[in-house]
Order: sequence, then structure tokens, then C-alpha cells
Amino acid sequence: MFKKIVIGTLALGITLGVGSTFASPASAAELSTQEVKAQDIKYVTGYKVTYWGLSDYNDIPDYYNYSIGGYKGTLELYNFEPRYDGGWTAFYQGYVSN
Repeated sequence: MFKKIVIGTLALGITLGVGSTFASPASAAELSTQEVKAQDIKYVTGYKVTYWGLSDYNDIPDYYNYSIGGYKGTLELYNFEPRYDGGWTAFYQGYVSN
């Protein structure tokens, strides 16, 4: 979804050689809006993942692939805490879509 928005924005600078542009700013903006509305997007925050057996907090992955209830996306690490049993609890956040 996001790649299409970027490609539509980049197409604005391509000319046909007669002074007209390949895509007008209005049509690119409408296309981007339609693509966003076509998918249900939600923001996930505070998603907890527990890791055991990691020797150091630097071993906690910076990203987590989220796939629950039809929503998919990559969440980013924003906080972590040591566990009493020697593991780590990591907290992730980010946008997911279905």
C-alpha cells in the first residue's frame, strides 16, 4: 500500500515532452486516499512479547511481525523490561492493516 503511494508521488515529476505531466497532483492524491480507505488500518501499541534465553537486551529484535485477527504488519520495539525469571518483556507498536 505505501509503495503505491510513493510511486504515485514520484510519477508527478515525469513529463511527456509536451509540457503536460504524467499524473496531476489531484489524481495522485485521490488514488492515495482511495487506497488508504480500501484497507482497514489500526494502530497497535503496547503489544507485549516475552523472550527467554536472551543474554542481553541488545538481543531483543527491533521489529516484530504482527499477524492477529486478519491484521498484519511490522511493529517496532519502543520499550522493554527485564523479567523476574531472567527473560525480557518487549513492547512493540505500529500500524497494521487487513
